[in-house]
Amino acid sequence: MRSKNQSPINTKIIILGLFFLLLLSVIAWSSSSSFIAENDDASDSAAAACPSLPSPPTCTKTPPSLANALVHYVTTNVTPQQTLKEISVSSRVLEKKSPCNFLIFGLGHDSLIVNQADELIESGMEDDCKVVGDPRISRCQLALKGFPDNIYDTEWDLIMVDAPTGYHDEAPGRMNAIYTAGLMSRNRKNGETDVFVHDVDRAIEDKFSKFFLCEGYLTEQEGRLRHFVIPSHRTGSGKPFCP
Repeated sequence: MRSKNQSPINTKIIILGLFFLLLLSVIAWSSSSSFIAENDDASDSAAAACPSLPSPPTCTKTPPSLANALVHYVTTNVTPQQTLKEISVSSRVLEKKSPCNFLIFGLGHDSLIVNQADELIESGMEDDCKVVGDPRISRCQLALKGFPDNIYDTEWDLIMVDAPTGYHDEAPGRMNAIYTAGLMSRNRKNGETDVFVHDVDRAIEDKFSKFFLCEGYLTEQEGRLRHFVIPSHRTGSGKPFCP
């Protein structure tokens, strides 16, 4: 008798619970739909207020100098990079002088004059190439004059000459870069400049670094890297081009 009297009550409780669950689900679904609609409206408004900008044009052409260098590096078994010991030479100086101004002659190109190296050495013996001054007004054939003004106006504490390319006879070589690095170093108001030349195992870099940066200023050589310390020539009148 007790179970029969409680059965209708239990059924009503279950039905009432299901009704509340259904009601909560409807309320939750309505709130979610409203939130999504508001977000969509906000996104549409934002898109209308901030239309998408056209994508910038992309450069699809590779400079010939870079293309030639890439072809060389991917087809050779020897990658002409500095060894850890060679890097350590400039790293020690950089750590000692930092913060400082460090100029690097990296990947680039000069006029194709490697096969004129002997003639340029002879021209470097002329008086115009031994005049200490701004490379922009130098009358020496070896001076590089096409850089932005801030390159010439800065007093460089370190200069690394590791380019342009010089691995074949038609490559530009580093004669102009070596000479200009030496001229910049001598032309600073005071102090001294550490100049590094890489790949001195090659005839051009060997000959030009000794001639224009001077063996008397050579302080260290590690592998294919030479380290020169060149003082200012503006502070001492009558100082010779090489000691």
